[in-house]
Amino acid sequence: MNRPLVYAALAVTVLSPHLLEYSHVVMTEIPYMALSMLALWALLRSEREPRRYDDLNRIMWRFLRRMGEQVDFSWLHFTLLAVAAYYTRTIGGTLVCAGILWLFLHGRSREALKSAVLSFALIAAWEIRTMRLVGWDPAAKPYLSQLTQLDPYHPEQGLAGIWDIGWRFIENVQAYVFRDVPVAVCPLFAWFDWELICPPVSWVAWMVIDGLLAVYIIRGLWKGALIPIYLMLYFGVLCLWPTVWTCHRFVIPVIPLLFYGMLRAAWDIAGAIERRARREPGP
Repeated sequence: MNRPLVYAALAVTVLSPHLLEYSHVVMTEIPYMALSMLALWALLRSEREPRRYDDLNRIMWRFLRRMGEQVDFSWLHFTLLAVAAYYTRTIGGTLVCAGILWLFLHGRSREALKSAVLSFALIAAWEIRTMRLVGWDPAAKPYLSQLTQLDPYHPEQGLAGIWDIGWRFIENVQAYVFRDVPVAVCPLFAWFDWELICPPVSWVAWMVIDGLLAVYIIRGLWKGALIPIYLMLYFGVLCLWPTVWTCHRFVIPVIPLLFYGMLRAAWDIAGAIERRARREPGP
């Protein structure tokens, strides 16, 4: 990761009105964001400094050191933090899957397998505990049962079929791309109705925000980068939810990543333009 861009994204994140608003609200968005950011940081540090013994590893695992052998426990740090994020919000399962997939793609299959086994054990233990509290009937878990309904607020409408889920996915993609992600990244869209005040401004802003994020995610997926993989899984699950749940509130936990993605895409585009200008001969 580009450290100056990380600091810039952090500065913008700290000033985000949405995060300032939800930081003092007793809801799960901010705790989930904190745990997910720490989990991603654990893996990204190992990518920057592979097999490096950090201070935490020395304190926790000194007894495992063998004649100067270096052991990397970043997968364990990630797994514990990612599962804690899952305990906070069920969508944390996308974070677990993204980390395991990233480890496989980067040739760390042994660590990916250990992370998958440990994650499965911890999540299974949590689900068994939940089932013992609410009962073993799947209908006793309202969250899962509501996902399959056309409208959780009007259960009399019945369950959603394959065709309904497909249309739900398309509608949610449109809502997040053209409304909720721009509103989360640029709160001015929420404060003022720019479509009425000045439509060209809103259209240009939407194109810039969505365009930069599209460049970052597509390039990142092509390279097997961790954050784009996580963003794709995260929004993929969000788009399967009932449309009545669609809201910019669910974008809040990934706002820092969206800011970084936009800055990184702009940085890469500017660098590509500069390199091309240098190759072209002058008049």
